[in-house]
Amino acid sequence: MKTRYILFLLLTLAVGNRLQAQNQLRGKVVRFDSSTVLTAVTVYNATTDKYASTDLGGFYKIDANPGDSVSFSYIGYKSKVVKVGASMYNKSYNIFMEVSHNSLDTVTVTSGYRHDSLGRFSQYQELYQNKVKLAGNTTPEGFGIRVSPISYFSKGEKQKRELRKRLEEQEKDNYIDYRFNPSYVAMATGLQGEKLITFMREYRPTYAFARKANAEDMMLYVQDSFKKYKAKYKIQ
Repeated sequence: MKTRYILFLLLTLAVGNRLQAQNQLRGKVVRFDSSTVLTAVTVYNATTDKYASTDLGGFYKIDANPGDSVSFSYIGYKSKVVKVGASMYNKSYNIFMEVSHNSLDTVTVTSGYRHDSLGRFSQYQELYQNKVKLAGNTTPEGFGIRVSPISYFSKGEKQKRELRKRLEEQEKDNYIDYRFNPSYVAMATGLQGEKLITFMREYRPTYAFARKANAEDMMLYVQDSFKKYKAKYKIQ
């Protein structure tokens, strides 16, 4: 009888430990000022030294127990660190990340943007390298690609194309953030806090405009948009 009790106790402890090890934090990572999901965000459990990353939909999942410290980091964004609590397992625990802007100086900001852009390209360089050649070592004219017809329609290649497309969209968002950043807009309008966030959401310029606009064009755009904003919300 005593032996059975000991075996039962050991089995209970083993099951309990196994269940504890299976605790999993999951959710979605999104930009704080829009509904844009962030792909390939690094998720790190500092307590267990385990890594994960967000998928094409911005979703993440990582083994984590109550008390663990989990960080979320992505080039060009402020890192976030959370201490895992028991209530976080009850539903999707979403993370909202803010764009990092450290300076108003044009040279510094430009240098930072280029550095971050190169960092993103370096991080996903393999996605932009077409290593698989066509049968016969030829390339179809006009396309400039070197991917075999068979592998092109494979699941892996389709996922890579989707990821490339998402990364390109994120790169456009990052460029808009560089030209139309909170520090610059706050300086030009005097807005702060929730009013600044609301203004930036409603009057965010397009990528095409951000690319072609010079410094004067951007300032005129912000000032004109600010007039519309004040009229809409009856601000003197």
